[in-house]
Amino acid sequence: MSEKTSRSLFIVETVLIALPLSCLGVFESVSLIINAIDAFMYPQLFYVVALGMLAFICLLSIGSGGKLFIVFIHGGINDLRKQHFGWWLIVFAGVLVLVGSLVSNLLPPSREYTAWWDFRFSFNVFVFGSPVLIPFCHLVLERTFRKSNS
Repeated sequence: MSEKTSRSLFIVETVLIALPLSCLGVFESVSLIINAIDAFMYPQLFYVVALGMLAFICLLSIGSGGKLFIVFIHGGINDLRKQHFGWWLIVFAGVLVLVGSLVSNLLPPSREYTAWWDFRFSFNVFVFGSPVLIPFCHLVLERTFRKSNS
């Protein structure tokens, strides 16, 4: 497949998958971060602070992924390869949070109405971002296997 076709497919993936889920993720992450800031007044809600930190990682990941998406759409594979590896690490940190949420969903449920149950109930919301892995994997495959057109 040519790079032009791949970029067109990537634009469709971004508009249909990444953009709506990123908006949902930003909204949810900001609300979890605000809850975490409020939770410092209530020490028994320690898990809310952990959720806020995970949400902040996901917020950074959404921003970093958006930058990489824009670079690929506008500059192609050569500009994508010129990006600092730190951008990829930030997105990978968000992927790790997502994988953790997927694993948490597969584990047996915790006892109801405990702090751990409450944490997992909120943490499992992150699983809704899993379709964003499709355009991200597309970017990784492009960066890894596409020949430079220089």
